[in-house]
Amino acid sequence: MQKIALLNAGSKTRAAFALGVDTSSLVFYRSKNMLLHIDDTGLITFVHKNEVCDFNIDYLFTRLRAHDQHFCGILFEHLDSLGVKMNDPVNQKFVHAEEKITQMAALARANIKIPETVIFQEDSFVSNEEYLRSKLFFPCVFKTDGSQGRNVVLVQNRTELDDLISEKPTHRLCLIQRVIPNTFDTRTLVFNGKILGTIKRIAQNGAFHNNVAKGALVEPYTLTESEAAIAIAACKATGIDFGGVDFIHTENGPIVLEVNKSPQINGFESIYGKDFVFSTIAKIIEVS
Repeated sequence: MQKIALLNAGSKTRAAFALGVDTSSLVFYRSKNMLLHIDDTGLITFVHKNEVCDFNIDYLFTRLRAHDQHFCGILFEHLDSLGVKMNDPVNQKFVHAEEKITQMAALARANIKIPETVIFQEDSFVSNEEYLRSKLFFPCVFKTDGSQGRNVVLVQNRTELDDLISEKPTHRLCLIQRVIPNTFDTRTLVFNGKILGTIKRIAQNGAFHNNVAKGALVEPYTLTESEAAIAIAACKATGIDFGGVDFIHTENGPIVLEVNKSPQINGFESIYGKDFVFSTIAKIIEVS
């Protein structure tokens, strides 16, 4: 007997499916009531109305993606990695497929350490209040996209978090991540599996962001062999050939914050020289 999950199916669709198969083989989910939790061990958990989703299924039938194309895309990628069959391959093509929120599950599946992460939108935050009550952590980082440090906010308590959720655009996915104490981070440029270079970024005057666009100082930095391998693996896991991999370095090894697609290179040019990045990429392409 095939176990089938219906996603975003209305009552008529659900009733019709129940006429075709044993109802014990059916489970029902609505994407707007789902969130994604990645704990600090990298365990990926999808939650629906406070219950952990049972993805021991054979087939996912999606009726609509509605306003949740971004979240559904993350879900489809995960189910595909589990070998679950799905209807309409076009569903697995979605806007924001390269986006930083999307990357978190891909990095975790590749056994690359990331901060503890919860991904949700306003409806799923409310729908999973009971689950979240024991999982929320403060201080945390709140993101909606985070390019050049924009829309990345340090949150100290639940009241601040509730305000940010209410202020964000409707249905836009956001995430919170556990704060990893640090005095600097690094960005490593990777192209086609080759390290171009690494810079150390040091926030100034007590600022929270280490981004060069936010005024951080930069210095040259040399990754260890294992750190370089993680940077290359992070780009591969996220499907990005030219990426800027951001690390926080801890006693237990590096933690990847994100992989930046089309990363800013101003900080690199100040260390490695003008035109270094793209002239090096050109040479790699030439001999490939």
